[in-house]
Amino acid sequence: MVKRTPFTLHGVAFSGADSAGAPKIRHVWRAWPGASPILGSEKLDRNGLRRRIEESTRDGLSHLWRIDTPLSIAREHLAAQGVAEEWNAIAAWMASFPSARDWRRAMRTTDRKELRRACDRARSTPLAPTNLRLFKKTWALIAEVAHPLASKGVRIEPCTGDNNARVAICESNTASTLDTAEIPSTGYRGAGNAAVSRRESILTWLRTRGVGIGAELAQLAVDDTEGDILDALILMSDPVCTVTPDVAAFESWIY
Repeated sequence: MVKRTPFTLHGVAFSGADSAGAPKIRHVWRAWPGASPILGSEKLDRNGLRRRIEESTRDGLSHLWRIDTPLSIAREHLAAQGVAEEWNAIAAWMASFPSARDWRRAMRTTDRKELRRACDRARSTPLAPTNLRLFKKTWALIAEVAHPLASKGVRIEPCTGDNNARVAICESNTASTLDTAEIPSTGYRGAGNAAVSRRESILTWLRTRGVGIGAELAQLAVDDTEGDILDALILMSDPVCTVTPDVAAFESWIY
């Protein structure tokens, strides 16, 4: 997936919440590979994120957008719904529903289980894509962001699009990223000294990984009790390059 040639690495802490247009998504970015500073940080809503990714297709540079939300669902759900095992078909089917709740309601007519994908099992993610706490994010990222962008030449890694596309979106998971680094993946959200200390220790780890985080952004991350800024910053660590199984072509994979 990831070529070790220079590109801009984007970390996106995604939100599927209905927030009356309020910008709930956190986006940070830096040059990759190698040690480099965070080049920018911003809040976006979902329309804003889609526009930012589309804009990156026109600047002549290479970009990898690493987003902490599932880009597909388990094949067993697809079989129950009669959806082809092909990412574009999955995305179009999900986008045919007017809302995340309508999509989940249709899913639950055939199977009320929250099924995990091969990548969820391999990377020990905390939640299945259809979990009650996650399904809105899953639907919103696929239906409102990734699906329209795929038609504009953005690669959805490793599912669809040109392997040589300059702009790609890939799925990531902050808990799996921390677990792989043998860092506790819980306890950094919330108020109190313990949570603050955990956020500070993760920032220290990121700096040892070559992520340059300025004092102002670091303080914002420490003060953010919801952990969204830190989640985006965690995705500034090196993506994991891996050989994916066949099922990843439509179930997605976690990098």
